[in-house]
Amino acid sequence: MPQLATEHLLKEHREIEKILAELDIALAPFRNKTPITAEETKTLCGVSCQLLEQLLPHLAKEDRVLYPALEEFLPRYEGPLAVLRGAHSHIAS
Repeated sequence: MPQLATEHLLKEHREIEKILAELDIALAPFRNKTPITAEETKTLCGVSCQLLEQLLPHLAKEDRVLYPALEEFLPRYEGPLAVLRGAHSHIAS
């Protein structure tokens, strides 16, 4: 049975949430202002790259497919859809 587009996007959300949890862990030494090791820096860079590789294509899918479909039911320039589009614009810039 083919996967629904919403199921696909939700699966991607869960994967991105896992990466964000890893990012939170990788940022701990930086928040604690403890001396940062080269390995910690390497881990942070790797997790950051992984997030960008997953997040930017996901945002594009939502912008090109999901949001136009929602515009049939929600106004584009106000309310939830406007907030979501604004968040994407902020993240991508």
